[in-house]
Amino acid sequence: SSKSRGWVAVALVAGWSSRALAEEASNSPLLVLVINCAAAIAGAICWHGWTLRISCLCACASWTFVHFGNDAVGRLLLPKVAYLCCLVGVVLDARRKHTNARWLARHLSVPIALVIGLRGAGGAASVASLFVFEMCIMQRGVASTVDATFLLQLAASRFFFQTDHACKFARLHLTTAAFVGFDGFSFVRCGAMLWMNTYGGFALASLLLCDDVVVVIPRLMTCLVTTAFLSIQRRHLFAFDRFAPKFMFEFCMLLTTDMFAWVGSLLSSRD
Repeated sequence: SSKSRGWVAVALVAGWSSRALAEEASNSPLLVLVINCAAAIAGAICWHGWTLRISCLCACASWTFVHFGNDAVGRLLLPKVAYLCCLVGVVLDARRKHTNARWLARHLSVPIALVIGLRGAGGAASVASLFVFEMCIMQRGVASTVDATFLLQLAASRFFFQTDHACKFARLHLTTAAFVGFDGFSFVRCGAMLWMNTYGGFALASLLLCDDVVVVIPRLMTCLVTTAFLSIQRRHLFAFDRFAPKFMFEFCMLLTTDMFAWVGSLLSSRD
């Protein structure tokens, strides 16, 4: 509907404007505090359920503590409390049979925001757009139409690049995202957290639509175009430096979109 598209557009504008805040926040501790307090208040008001509200407050407090140098509380203690609250919320909702695609997106959004936002003030300001985007979608909803699908995929792509990612292995957040809440190394846990940091926006966008065929089309088209360019430029001097990483990242985006669109469709069919 036009109202749904309007709310998605509002979320996109809020996301783009937060980029300017991210650049200013790196030099202004007061602005960091204001942004985190605003995100915490908005999350406490808009999210439904005490577990989500507590986990959102912990995420915002975690960003603040990390920025002001308290790593033990900000990076280790508060993320564990947020993870625990999300897990409790999943168990409680599953027992009440309140399970659908948006339910899963709601509980995934806080852990994804945590592993992205702890990169610093800029990361926290950028990830605030994810909360705005999620709240707009959750409150107003988006119909499963082609135009809404392209808007959601555009938002996911914008969020990928806005949070200091790129289609390069050197831009993976290996030393920050994989250790949010933990000090030790675990291949499965660190891999899952790195995936949430890199492709979490695409997972959330896919879960907000029920039609797994329509939601895959934009990413499939991008992947096909990338494959065509890679095959044409296979003997290029920078084939393995530029084109091959782009192909791998696009394939992972397509795989994430396809997998979570299928999960969302499966959960929605049970309603």
